[in-house]
Amino acid sequence: MLITSLLLFLLLPSLTSCLNRTLTLSLHAQVPPSSSLIVGSVLTTSGLASSSRSNPHVDYTGKTFYPFHYEGLDGTCSDAVVVEGYFAMIAAFVNEVRRIDRRNRLSGRCPDGPPVKVVFWSLDPDFPTPDILVTLDFDAILTNSREVEEIFKVKGVTTAYNELAVDSQVFRPLPHEGRRTDIVFVGSGGAITAGAKQFLEEALQAAIEASKTLPDTRVVIYGSSWDSFPEFAPYWKGVLPQSDLAKVYSDALVVLGSTMDSQREAGMVNNRVYEVLSTTTPLLTEKFGGIEGVCDGVCLYYDVGSVQDSVKKGIEDAYNMGEEERAERGARGRERVVKEHGYGGRLQKFVDVLWELEEGGGGHRISKPKVLFITEVGWWRWGGWQALDAMKSDFDVEVKTISDVASQEGLNGWMEYGFIIGVGSLGGEVDILLRKKEHRWPRSWTLKSMQPQYRGFVIVDEKERFEESGGVAGWDREDWSCYDVIYVSTDSVKLAIEEAKSDAGAGTHVVWQIGIGLKTELKGVGKDAIEAFILDWRRRGIERVDILDEGGEVCVGQDPAGKATVVLANARWDGEKELGSDFTGACDNATLIIRPEEVWKLYLVVVSTSYVDITGSVIQPSTIESTLALIADDSIVTEEVRGLPGWVKGGAGGGELKDKFGLDETDRGEAIMYGLTRSMCLGRSAATLNVKIWGVEGGLALEGGVIFTVHTPGWVGGRDGSWCILLNGELVTCIQQDGLGLKVDFEGKVGRIENIKVELKGNVYNDVVRTWEGEGFEVREGSGIGEGLRGWGGRTVVEPAGRTLR
Repeated sequence: MLITSLLLFLLLPSLTSCLNRTLTLSLHAQVPPSSSLIVGSVLTTSGLASSSRSNPHVDYTGKTFYPFHYEGLDGTCSDAVVVEGYFAMIAAFVNEVRRIDRRNRLSGRCPDGPPVKVVFWSLDPDFPTPDILVTLDFDAILTNSREVEEIFKVKGVTTAYNELAVDSQVFRPLPHEGRRTDIVFVGSGGAITAGAKQFLEEALQAAIEASKTLPDTRVVIYGSSWDSFPEFAPYWKGVLPQSDLAKVYSDALVVLGSTMDSQREAGMVNNRVYEVLSTTTPLLTEKFGGIEGVCDGVCLYYDVGSVQDSVKKGIEDAYNMGEEERAERGARGRERVVKEHGYGGRLQKFVDVLWELEEGGGGHRISKPKVLFITEVGWWRWGGWQALDAMKSDFDVEVKTISDVASQEGLNGWMEYGFIIGVGSLGGEVDILLRKKEHRWPRSWTLKSMQPQYRGFVIVDEKERFEESGGVAGWDREDWSCYDVIYVSTDSVKLAIEEAKSDAGAGTHVVWQIGIGLKTELKGVGKDAIEAFILDWRRRGIERVDILDEGGEVCVGQDPAGKATVVLANARWDGEKELGSDFTGACDNATLIIRPEEVWKLYLVVVSTSYVDITGSVIQPSTIESTLALIADDSIVTEEVRGLPGWVKGGAGGGELKDKFGLDETDRGEAIMYGLTRSMCLGRSAATLNVKIWGVEGGLALEGGVIFTVHTPGWVGGRDGSWCILLNGELVTCIQQDGLGLKVDFEGKVGRIENIKVELKGNVYNDVVRTWEGEGFEVREGSGIGEGLRGWGGRTVVEPAGRTLR
């Protein structure tokens, strides 16, 4: 008893700090919301967001992110992010969340506090499997399966059982007049095609047979992909908007439920069960372990061992149910889900796990991304150790020398790493090793985590090689495509890259990083001390580095061949000088002068991206189409990242330096992390997008508005899916598959003159990369071209009154 009381006393401060603290929460759903589709992941994240209003310990940021929809991510301050469902670029998203969190807390943009936590909600045992999930960089994984929960526990993962739920304010009994006649099924026919619901086809056939024997009943099917099933086509009523779902359930005689085979075997209960019960309508569903706690006494069951007979019987029972029994059963079902299965309880489970993680109750990062640096020479010269220290909180970093790996054949032993980064000179041993033909694999190659492996290169000691070769050391377009991201530290390399752009792809725009110092606590050095490192002593224009005393006299002169890491005691900023900071024991008060200051620039070059151009062509009546070609190249793009040096406590002039030079956001290791994420989020090389505007005889007459068809050969999910198409400033779509057709309506604008502006926008970083414009198109009625395209609807056509393409 005494021990228990003592433990409680010791734990009380931690528990109190949790209870008094509000968690700032953001969410991520599996796919974006749609006004014309029912998206379970959107329903789930919306329910969590709504329930946060009544939880005093949660402050929802108002941000639910989706694949290809990350507006505001870089400015969002979150203590935690809950991810519902797997998506192709999940590793890139988690990596970017952690990088942004670290940068924003260092810079003061977000309140200081523990690092952001990322929690995954696993609601499918196969997509992906637990073995794959534990290779991703989450802090915890919650699941709605007791079986899967046990698997995670065995693997040492912080986990908890957390079922799905219902927003009972959205799903409630709505008024209905007259007799209920509809036997309703809501879901995709694709589940049958994929073999994911082996009993669904038989259950629907049984429902149709039952409706033929019961007066005034009919089967109604809502969902996508039913047009390929002729036997069900007469009962298909199209895709149901999410906003209509509660009304359809309320009006139904009975709703037929069907669970994915793998989910049923894992005991996972889907959204539909809770939602139908919340509307008080009878649900006819299969019986399996896991569903009884929700359904017993309020649902109707069918037996997967005798689908035909049990489905018919269940529908007959619903049909013959008296109004009083129906009302009483419905009330009990709604009472149960409102009391036991609301999103408030599910959100609190996440809060409990997050508090456990924050207080160190067994929580840990499940699988930090593994980064292998292969070094040649100049690691200290480049300041690599400081970069490693900055990366270790977010990555599992390993360093090997070229001699460690040179004898290794092929890729065996390398596939455990998410990133491989070479450090050396162009044409040097590391560069040659990474560019060997046997070390180049298909761009779609994936790791166990279902993610591609990425390659980077940090160029050091490059000046001589560039000047001798007169360019990029004999590199050609194929050589550039070996890497996803390259880091260079001097203007000479950056300029050489720009000179090579005609060979390597589209144009560049320049951005840079400053990183002049990190805080140090070396013995014998004053407490106000900064450790500074020089990127490239041989850079053109730097002949020596001088350390000046207070009188402006040279105290120490560093030769370019000298060491690259030095320490400044009692650092200060002298406004008369260009840039300051460095060390020696001979000077009590000193300022390092580096000429020119551009030595601190770090250029981050992202290569092998789908960089795009847009062209417009005059209509060809013979082919009835005009093409906006979005042309992908193995391009080179240099990105801007500014650095936040690790200035010392007590103010050593760092604030003035920051103001004068615009220092912002991050240190050198942060630039490496940014480059990794940027390469993960950009498109793969060799992807081509074609956006076609369909026309008709006699001119550029567009059916119902603008019709797009998109084809991306060599498409890789998560990388090529980073471009979004905008029409007249409105988002049309973000590329999520290798081919699609869709139409944007100009409905209601017949007779008006419209301009057309098509933009291609980078999704994660919000940059418009290319634009095509056409002016003076007259909107008129059309004849039906393009009806087979996804999203087709309407008959409005655009025709040029005056053609201006540019």
